[in-house]
Amino acid sequence: MIAGYLQALRTPGALRVFLPALLGRLSLAMVTLALLYSVQTSTGSFAAAGAATGAFGLANVIASPYRARIVDRVGQRMALGTMSILFALGLGALAWATTRPDTPVGLVVGIAALTGLFPPPLGAAMRVIWGSLTAPGPQRTRAYSIDAVCEEVLFTTGPLIAAAIIALTSPATAILVTGGIAVLGTLGMTGGAASRQRGARRAPAPPVLRPLRQPGFALVLVALLAVGCVLGTVEVAAPAVAERAGSVQVAGMLLAAFAAGSAIGGLV
Repeated sequence: MIAGYLQALRTPGALRVFLPALLGRLSLAMVTLALLYSVQTSTGSFAAAGAATGAFGLANVIASPYRARIVDRVGQRMALGTMSILFALGLGALAWATTRPDTPVGLVVGIAALTGLFPPPLGAAMRVIWGSLTAPGPQRTRAYSIDAVCEEVLFTTGPLIAAAIIALTSPATAILVTGGIAVLGTLGMTGGAASRQRGARRAPAPPVLRPLRQPGFALVLVALLAVGCVLGTVEVAAPAVAERAGSVQVAGMLLAAFAAGSAIGGLV
């Protein structure tokens, strides 16, 4: 089995885009904790911090299908690169806003929502690349499996890295590092031949093939909404518990343990 996974990684051109894509996706595993503590440190309120992270997450979800369409229409290199830069600029604005005294909470929440429009969809883009690099059947299945497992590992290590940066420096620094990682990973991925070849798709998908028109898809969305509510609550509650315990590192450990359990559940 391990040999099969290694064979998928040895696919010509795969590692050249997969490794920087993982780096870029690490930013999404770090941003919630960095944003939460930045706003909480600035305002002294976990309610305000939860509002900012909620606005970020809601904007991210609402904008995700539109970002996907943009990637299809203009190609991965142009779309993902631009999104990563706008995402980093938004995070920079958040770092600036949360380090200035008396910044209105509404302004911070608004910047968070605006920033949430631009996280580059590197996971989806990488899965498209896997589909073009591998043949249908076991090889493609293994490629998707290793991609999913690696993503879970990122969401295990990301909160730990963010917590370490916050403990050693400041929440604002963690936000800036997150933005830098997003740009570096995205540009590294889109610089690979396998990503550059994913150019603009001239013909849009027929309406009948769009996800919302598929039978049962709306029910899946409702189920995922419930899951998202649970995850969002955990991402705010864990740092609040850690704050009460007097340790930022505890927040990273709690979120990492939650992600690790998810990864184990996926493998089982």
